[in-house]
Amino acid sequence: MLVGAAWTSQAAMCGVSDVQITEIQVLDGSAAEQLATPLNATECVGSFTGNNSSFTKPVDNLGYKDDGWFNVDSYNGWWDTPGVFVEDDALQNLQGKGEIDPGWIYVGKAEADSGFSFNGATMDNGDTSYTFLDSLLTISCPTQEDGICDDASSGTFSWTPPATNPDALMELLGGEFFDKVGIVFKAATQFVIYEFDLKELGLNPVYDGDPNYAFKGTWDVSQTLVKTNKNDKTVSQGLSNVTVWARDPAAIVDVPAPTTLVLVLFGLALVIRRRFMQ
Repeated sequence: MLVGAAWTSQAAMCGVSDVQITEIQVLDGSAAEQLATPLNATECVGSFTGNNSSFTKPVDNLGYKDDGWFNVDSYNGWWDTPGVFVEDDALQNLQGKGEIDPGWIYVGKAEADSGFSFNGATMDNGDTSYTFLDSLLTISCPTQEDGICDDASSGTFSWTPPATNPDALMELLGGEFFDKVGIVFKAATQFVIYEFDLKELGLNPVYDGDPNYAFKGTWDVSQTLVKTNKNDKTVSQGLSNVTVWARDPAAIVDVPAPTTLVLVLFGLALVIRRRFMQ
């Protein structure tokens, strides 16, 4: 987590309950499971002042150190770790230069002025290329009219990957799908970042040939992305874009025994089928 004086210049501090998962589906033909108790984001940082559209973007987009602002050490002082939400002991040797790589991949962006139509980013190692599906992320809001969200500060989202991951993507990722997802919500000149960690949620990592997870949930940044109006009142700012990053894990992750909450939410049959228990 961000610590010290870096918080003092921010308009508000985020809360992990700002973004919640309300439904999970294992894409193996299983029905979606509506969660009795929503799952909060694992962690968050912000809000911060800045225009994330101008921050450094990846070139190779393979998770390498300093390739894209999520992979930069203490970017603008906004975090004090080698990459956002990545501690020293989680660095990886993705480019053969030692364990220096945070592993964050830029997945894509959804703009409010285009109805939050998602535009998938591309990974490319010179031999293999993969572009993420434009249907991967859907953002909606209560004030949506004609496909446009008008000054929205809350709404719903869905994350819908392919049932299994394409060969090109798994080749670029080394056989294991993402273990973390970072979602950036931006309004005017402020932004906030939320992390979802599969391990912390009690879910197994997804390997080559395994079915993916689809998620649905809610977002509410009305108390985090705020400004002071002419009457000195704090008011929320309408969302302008959402960007998504995901972390490529280089090594097999030990998954702890799931919490009682996860067992209750998914049911014993699903637990057995997905091998949540060790």
